[in-house]
Amino acid sequence: MNAPRILAVATANPSQAFTQYEMLALAGYADSRRRGFFLNSGIEQRYLAIPRIGFSLDETINQLQMRCRSASVELGVSALRRACDQAGLNTSAIDFLATTPCTWRLCPSLDTLIAREIKLRSDLQRVHVGDTGCASAMVALQ
Repeated sequence: MNAPRILAVATANPSQAFTQYEMLALAGYADSRRRGFFLNSGIEQRYLAIPRIGFSLDETINQLQMRCRSASVELGVSALRRACDQAGLNTSAIDFLATTPCTWRLCPSLDTLIAREIKLRSDLQRVHVGDTGCASAMVALQ
């Protein structure tokens, strides 16, 4: 048996990139303290899974959940396929899948949804690391 190893790493981003100024306008903050978080962060842009036109801060929890579910599966599948391409492997070669969303919860969890979408092997080992925020990727790598 071979020792576990990472053969490739790939990323995927939502198609919509927003500047900090666009984010500030979307958020609608008028007070200097919250505006300062946007304007002094050093972040130039963010990729978000929201439509550039027609997005409302008043979306329901169900709308948010559906948007997160759709985007996370699409991005996860895209990154996974890219990583397989880089490694010269088919997705059937994947033995283990770890998912680490940091801002929402899905049921079934993201690893299950990705495995179903790509039709990964039935003996696939997987883990879903949740509730660790932005550090979730580090926890998954451990």
